[in-house]
Amino acid sequence: MKISVITAVYNRVGTVREAIESVQAQRFDGLEHVLIDGASTDGSLEVMRELADARTVLVSEPDEGIYDALSKGFDRATGDAVGLMHWEVGGYRPGDIEVVAAFDIDERKVGKDVSEAIFEAP
Repeated sequence: MKISVITAVYNRVGTVREAIESVQAQRFDGLEHVLIDGASTDGSLEVMRELADARTVLVSEPDEGIYDALSKGFDRATGDAVGLMHWEVGGYRPGDIEVVAAFDIDERKVGKDVSEAIFEAP
């Protein structure tokens, strides 16, 4: 299973590091982090570039707000399940992604739309 986490960011240099590091601290092998930046001007993009690793997809371009940014993230996500990590949440706890990955979603029982699980950090 592959899990994509989408983070939409715009001018959040003070909190984006914590959010990214909490995703990167997850030890789940099939993890992808999709960072969508709305062309930040406060240093957020530089932090994202600094922290980007092989599991990171980083896009920085103007958008029309949070829903447009999330839509771009969903377009680029390649995971079987997609989660949202908003900068204001404060991050995932160690092991959160592994818990989600442990769920066995049977498309034959719940249908494809439901099986494309969306979860949010606590």
